[in-house]
Amino acid sequence: MTIQEIQKEIISEFKTSHDCMDKDSYLIKEGKKMPPINLKYKTENNLIKGCQVKTWFHSTFENGRVFYDID
Repeated sequence: MTIQEIQKEIISEFKTSHDCMDKDSYLIKEGKKMPPINLKYKTENNLIKGCQVKTWFHSTFENGRVFYDID
């Protein structure tokens, strides 16, 4: 599956779901498929403030591509 196909699938999922709880459930389900974030990135600086649960976000730029670690 290409990145464009994945993007279309995600957009479609959000367009067809008008309920916030459905969107939250979708994000949680997809998040559980991701590998856990490296503990060295679980810092106060990478913590997203205002979320209902503790969420860490870290990005790196390598060879012209951006990579995200999220937990």
